[in-house]
Amino acid sequence: VVDYGDCFFDWGKKEDFPATLEQHALDIINTGAEMVTLGGDHYISYPLLKAHVKKHGPLALVHFDAHRDIEIDNGGRIDIAALEASAAHDSFAGQTLAGMKKKSYASMAIAFEQMKRGGAMSFEAAMVTEFRIVSRIIRDTDFYEGVRAVIIDKDNAPRWNPATLEAIDTAAIAAHFAPLSQDLAFPHVPGEGIVRPGEGTTLPGEGKA
Repeated sequence: VVDYGDCFFDWGKKEDFPATLEQHALDIINTGAEMVTLGGDHYISYPLLKAHVKKHGPLALVHFDAHRDIEIDNGGRIDIAALEASAAHDSFAGQTLAGMKKKSYASMAIAFEQMKRGGAMSFEAAMVTEFRIVSRIIRDTDFYEGVRAVIIDKDNAPRWNPATLEAIDTAAIAAHFAPLSQDLAFPHVPGEGIVRPGEGTTLPGEGKA
């Protein structure tokens, strides 16, 4: 077993990365060695597969993937690096990325957090969450800035706050999901418990679900 080391590439030329990695892998394979690759994300699989095809002929790939392209990393920021890398050669990824960069970064972060939380929510809990978010968005500046840029001035040049994805404050995003002094309430239906978002708490008059 030999630790060959890292594959070095120019961070300023991300579009060159697939070919760089492919050639790096091919150089190793051509020595007769077999590769075990660590690091990167699932984007690296394709250039690695191409390198093996050049050496061994047609191959198939079974890919067990636990990596998400867009996620909150350990530093609390949203990472779209894989999407940016794909945009260099994939028109759909490029169009998606361009569209995202025109939108409110705070709104995208809120929507992403909703998707992370929403899968485990009942309909009632989801509606309570929506009410909490909307009640706070109308106090933020981005909603009014979007209206100004598209409807009033029509300059299509919104000045979002924050102005970059990296500047997103995760605590401020989380605050949109916190209980209100007067949350949305649903009428009691006998025999049905209504669970509020959070730690299994319930609306007044209901038992734990």
